[in-house]
Amino acid sequence: MRLPDYYDLLDIPRSASAADIIQAYRLATRTYVNGSQATYSMFDEDQLVEIRRDIEEAYNTLSHTERRKLYDTMLAQQQAGTTSRNAIDEREKNVFYLKQPAEIPAATGIKFTGDQLKRIRKSRGISLAKLADATGIQQRLLQAIEEEDLTLFRDKSELNTTLSCYSKETGLDPQEVRSSYPLTDQA
Repeated sequence: MRLPDYYDLLDIPRSASAADIIQAYRLATRTYVNGSQATYSMFDEDQLVEIRRDIEEAYNTLSHTERRKLYDTMLAQQQAGTTSRNAIDEREKNVFYLKQPAEIPAATGIKFTGDQLKRIRKSRGISLAKLADATGIQQRLLQAIEEEDLTLFRDKSELNTTLSCYSKETGLDPQEVRSSYPLTDQA
């Protein structure tokens, strides 16, 4: 899984101070606000929402000392070509991914929806193409999961297998996703 470059996104050097990060964040949020002349006709509404979400994630990571240290370590490993899933303790990985309370449903009967899965995937910097490469599953089936289009799956077994692979690659508990995903009992 490839990390997004938050420094590049905010257009700041790796040595940026806290004040530099805040200033870059404010500039970026003003640039990508709805109706901005800087982005007029360049991006549709969905793209702007995604860009603003990425800017928020960049700011939340780089403005928090511990998250930034972990992110810098992971980015350096990635650039050196040594990134490994096992290189970072699971507890630390959770700090980087910034699992907000609203990001992942608690085990209170709330279901993982296709839209929630898509938001989690994007927040972790994983494109559908990368997910397809990593799982060996056709991109159209992964997209069908996010769109809750079960017509593309032959049976419940294929849907559950796809959900499991999707979940593992995005850092979610496959059993929890499978058991709470809408309509899995209808496939």
